[in-house]
This record gives sequence, structure tokens and C-alpha cells, in this order.
Amino acid sequence: MANDTAPWRGWRLTLNCGHLELTDLEDRQTGQLTTCDMCPLTTHSPDRPGLPTRQIRVIVDRQPAVAPREPATIDPAYWYGT
Repeated sequence: MANDTAPWRGWRLTLNCGHLELTDLEDRQTGQLTTCDMCPLTTHSPDRPGLPTRQIRVIVDRQPAVAPREPATIDPAYWYGT
């Protein structure tokens, strides 16, 4: 039986904290600031005192990535090779 769905194509971004992000956004480039959804939330922000805020990180590497489906539907072990 043939697979009628095209594979997902995007980017595997490595952040300076060591976490990875998968995205299909073309404008995400090395050296760009972004937020990390994996890092613990900070408890202080000058703009929003007392409210949690996400950590700001730098994209240090950008590699093409291909997957059989959207990343949210794939076991994370697929990306880490375990």
C-alpha cells in the first residue's frame, strides 16, 4: 500500500542551551534570538514582574530535517536516534 502523504520537511534548530526545536519556518536562522520552550520558566521579567516568562536563547545551528509526519505526531526518540 502506497503512502499518500508527503513527508514533513523543515529545520532542526539547535539552541545555545542545547535544546532542539523543529520548525518549518524559513525565517529561523543561525544567530537569531528565540525562546526555548524546554528551558525552565524564569520567575521575573522587567516587562511583567512576577509572571513566568520563557528563556531567550540563540540559534547556533540549523540543519534540514525530514520526517514521515508532522513532528508533533512523532515519538521524540525518532529525532534523537534512540
